[in-house]
Amino acid sequence: ASNPPADPSLAARLFAPDLLVPPGALSAIKAPVHLIMGEADPIWPPESLSGMLAAVPHAREYIIPAAGHSPYFEQPEAFNGLLTTCLAGTESAPAGRPLNRLAIPT
Repeated sequence: ASNPPADPSLAARLFAPDLLVPPGALSAIKAPVHLIMGEADPIWPPESLSGMLAAVPHAREYIIPAAGHSPYFEQPEAFNGLLTTCLAGTESAPAGRPLNRLAIPT
């Protein structure tokens, strides 16, 4: 799969603040949330989700290297392994790294 070219104006139109879930509602989420993203995502680059990561109490962020907006197509083994680990609740952080920000090796 190929990624669309980066277009900040597209993201701005699709994800305008009045269309998004308010931060107060995000903080009320009680279930685990796993933000799985591609390292080179032109639509939702990893740094663009820092606000969501901070707002959701139990959120974990996972960045899949060498993947863009569709890590499940671009790096299926890494994505499926991560998904299996998340669903099993067995993820662990490498020494010296916080659990909420893991780079998944491909």
